[in-house]
Amino acid sequence: MLPKKTKKVLSLTLKSFESALDKFGMRPIYPVNEDFNPEKHEAVTMTKDKNKNDNEVGEVFQRGWELHQRVIRPARVTVIKN
Repeated sequence: MLPKKTKKVLSLTLKSFESALDKFGMRPIYPVNEDFNPEKHEAVTMTKDKNKNDNEVGEVFQRGWELHQRVIRPARVTVIKN
């Protein structure tokens, strides 16, 4: 377990890095509670969840990335199939 100070420094570093990426048009794809879109998401597994609708993203294993609205790496997700 990391000390609180180390966690804070890592969090600030990550925010700074993501801010720099955003300036150049690089944005994360993190599709929590969105409908599955094969152009932006890669289905890794399917699962059942009575609280969610079919073809909805259940869990995100790895966020994806877009560069100027073009998908560089799709988000790897679980898709709900009831």
